[in-house]
Amino acid sequence: VRCGMELEAKSMKAQMRKAGRSGAETAIIRGDEELKKGTAVVKNMAEGSQEEMNLVDVVRSA
Repeated sequence: VRCGMELEAKSMKAQMRKAGRSGAETAIIRGDEELKKGTAVVKNMAEGSQEEMNLVDVVRSA
């Protein structure tokens, strides 16, 4: 599994643009709310659909 991580303080929109330009098929998003809940948002970059998932399920689906 190839992975990239954005560490700069950029807007979510800018980060998603960068992920799209990189050719990423999927983006895994963890903000403050997801950290509190132990979840992540998994976004299909081609379709634009996204789903909130438990972290264990994210790892299992990788």
